[in-house]
Amino acid sequence: MEKRKFFTIILSLGIAVGLTACGNSKNNSTNSTQSTASATSNNSLEKLRKNYAKIQVGELSQFGNGGTSLQKTKQLLGTPSSQNDTQIHNIDVTSYIWKQGKTTITIQFLNNHAVTKNITGFKWNRSTTNFTLKDYKALKTGDTYASIVQKYGEPDLVNENRIVNTITYTAMWLTGVKGQNASVTLIFHDNKLTSKTEINLE
Repeated sequence: MEKRKFFTIILSLGIAVGLTACGNSKNNSTNSTQSTASATSNNSLEKLRKNYAKIQVGELSQFGNGGTSLQKTKQLLGTPSSQNDTQIHNIDVTSYIWKQGKTTITIQFLNNHAVTKNITGFKWNRSTTNFTLKDYKALKTGDTYASIVQKYGEPDLVNENRIVNTITYTAMWLTGVKGQNASVTLIFHDNKLTSKTEINLE
């Protein structure tokens, strides 16, 4: 009896250790799967953001002339999640919306050509912080969009439109900026900085 009891205890301990090992293995596997899924999601979103940047907006007063076609936009972004009709300056346009996770892209088309575009809910995965309050104060009216992007990277959020031959960018940096919950918003007309605001920048 004592011998059988001893082996029963050993067997029970062996099962318990085995279950614990399986549990740890399962947890490690789950963590690994989650990390892989997160990396895949980030890569997918960054690809979406880069494709968004390829879309050109046309002149509203010229029925979207010069804007990326709806067909080409769908090739870049995929099938839109929804669409609706609206107006810009009393001109009828169609808004197409693409959603991926928290990111929303809205592009308005006139005569099947893009005339405005907007992206919200997106954040670049930046490893460095190089946009400081000192940098912000050094920005001057007339600085070009291209030069600022070259130094601080693409903005996380950006709205673009072309009305009466003037291209307007409203760009916001949420990542790569110094300060808790900090952000920098810059407005450009024809590629030149015209106004700036910041929140919590250090």
